[in-house]
Order: sequence, then structure tokens, then C-alpha cells
Amino acid sequence: MKRELLSVLLAVLLPALAVAQGELLTIAQLHAKTPERCTGSFSVDGETIAFEAPVYVPDVKEMPVLRVRQFVPDDAIGDRLDGQTLRRDPIAYEISNITNESLAQMFGDVRMISDTQAYIDRLWSLEKSALRAVCAENREETLWDQLDYMRRMTAAFVGKKAIGFIPKHVYVLSCWRERLRDGSAGAPLEGGPIAGLGGYSIDGMPTLRGIPQLYGISYAYEAGWAHDGSNGTYPYLPLQRMPCISLYDYGEAYRMFEMTWCWQECGAAAADIPLCSFETILGAFERMFEGSRVRRVKNLCLGYVFFLDPKERYRGNEDDLRAQYLAVPMWVADVEYSARSGGGGLDRVYMVNAQTGEEVDRRTTGLSRWEAPQILLWK
Repeated sequence: MKRELLSVLLAVLLPALAVAQGELLTIAQLHAKTPERCTGSFSVDGETIAFEAPVYVPDVKEMPVLRVRQFVPDDAIGDRLDGQTLRRDPIAYEISNITNESLAQMFGDVRMISDTQAYIDRLWSLEKSALRAVCAENREETLWDQLDYMRRMTAAFVGKKAIGFIPKHVYVLSCWRERLRDGSAGAPLEGGPIAGLGGYSIDGMPTLRGIPQLYGISYAYEAGWAHDGSNGTYPYLPLQRMPCISLYDYGEAYRMFEMTWCWQECGAAAADIPLCSFETILGAFERMFEGSRVRRVKNLCLGYVFFLDPKERYRGNEDDLRAQYLAVPMWVADVEYSARSGGGGLDRVYMVNAQTGEEVDRRTTGLSRWEAPQILLWK
């Protein structure tokens, strides 16, 4: 009996002991103490790789653990969007005023050729005055106007559900409509390029209470589906994707607003929780990168990753789209592999527990990887 009691106590105390030697902070304290950019290094095959990456900590007053479910627009969406057409599949929603087919009808046999100026991972530190100075070719709207339009569209789309967005990847495009080549002759048709067309492309991180929605837990794992013989007990789709809000705007030719795999809040599972210091988090990432295939660190971000609630029952079918999950604070590093290392240059995700500074094992194959970690509370 004493041995069993000791085992229970250790299970409760060990996570707290993991951060006892470090500093526990509120989200406001963490935001104040964390730099906008960080530098670090790690070794791969005897080579030291140094990196400098932007860091994002949400500027909010509290960091709760939330109960969430998949976002679904309500019936009043059409009224709020002034009659624009809504297209939906089970979890992705689009609004567009001109389709790709309409583009061909308007301009004939044309194709888009893009000369792209990208503002990737810079928006977190750009001044508003800089955004107001960026314009696509032949467009009066500035990049700031586009971001404001996207905020207003997001607000109209979600209604009373408290979902916002933070811009992450932004492209300012200069496009040319060029007549298609004659396949038999292999030469441009008479006339060549016919018009310039400036455009904007914005990808945003949806937010809950101002905190970014980052990844479903399975998306962040390298192994994909678990292969442990538990057929029929997998959660359905929600944990398999990355939440995103996007805007594509080519003015007269094409405009589309899209929300994909977003989550909405159902309530709080835990109030404001303690977080470990950024120094602890950075050290954990450096250890994870050591000896890995990582060659570039694109950014570090604190936000929500979505897990199974151990207290819930999941059916392994479409009913899971209506089930409740847990949004848990995690640090996520977006990285890029070396093409020579077998990663093909594709992006991968590394995660660290925001409370304990412990790395999340990316290669665990059991279903237990889907469950939320133990949550530490203030005493």
C-alpha cells in the first residue's frame, strides 16, 4: 500500500520537479522577458550550425488550457457576408467572388506568371508604417489595407465565436497575364504579355483568446498514423491537420478567403497556468536539433497544440468532428531539413512542453501520444 501511494505521489510530483530548478512565469512575464529574435547553435556531423530566428509569444494576460471543438460557421453567415457564396466540405470553408473558371472566361487563354516579393516571418516585428508603404503593382490597396480586410472578413465569418488571426506568411505578387503558347509550334501567340496585375497572398494563424492555433498533434509527428493494432479507435480528422486562415486577392481577377481546420472554444479546462522560461525552451530545442537533419530554424512560436482529452471518449468516425479536445500551450519550432539529408527540404515541426521544457517525442507510435500531457497549476 505504501509503495502504491509512493508511486502515485511520484507521478504527480515529477512533472513539477522537472521545472522546479527553473523559473515559472505568467504569460505576461514571459512575453516581457522573451526577445523578438533569438540566436542559438547545434552540431550535426561535427559541423556547428548557428541560427537566428524570430520568436513569437502572444501578448495576452492569461494562458489557459481550453476545451475546443472543430469550428463550424453558423446559419447567419450568408447575411454577414452580404450574399457572397460559401463553399464548404466537412471542415474547410471558402468565399470567392470569381472562380478559376471565371478567370479564363474573362481573359481568354491566359496563365499567371508571378514575380513574388515575400514577407515571411517578418510581420511580427514590422512597424505599421512599413506595412502601409508596401503596395502590389497597379494596386491602390497597401499591405496594411489587406491585413485589415482579412481581420474584418475573419470577424464576419466567425460571428460570435471568438476566433482571430495573426498573419504569418505574406506575399506581395506582381503578376503578368500571358497568352498560352501554341503547343504544336512551341511559340508564343501574337501579342505576348497583355497586362500587369498586382496581388496579395496572406496565410494567418487562427487564434483563440489571442493565442495562435498551431498544430493538431498528429500533424506535428513525423510517423503519421499510429500502427499499434488499435483499428477503429483512432480519432477522426481534427488532429491530422494544421489550422489556417488564408486570403488570396488579385483584385479584378480573383479573390478568395478561406478558413481550414480551425477550432472554436467550448470553455476552459484550466485557468491561467505557469510557464517555464524561454531560456529553458531554447536549450531544449538546441538539444533536439543536435545530430538531427535540421539545417534551418525558421521561427519559434508559443501557441496551442490540440490533444485528446483523456476524460473524453472518441468513436473513430465523423462524430469526432463534434467532440471536444484540449488546446494545450506548446512551443513549436518550424524548421527545414537539408535536401541531402533525406528530408527533401520539406518543413518539419519540433515541439517542447511550454510548462516543463521537456521535448515532445516526435517518433512515438502509440495512441498515448494523442493524449494531453499533465497540466501543472499554480499552488
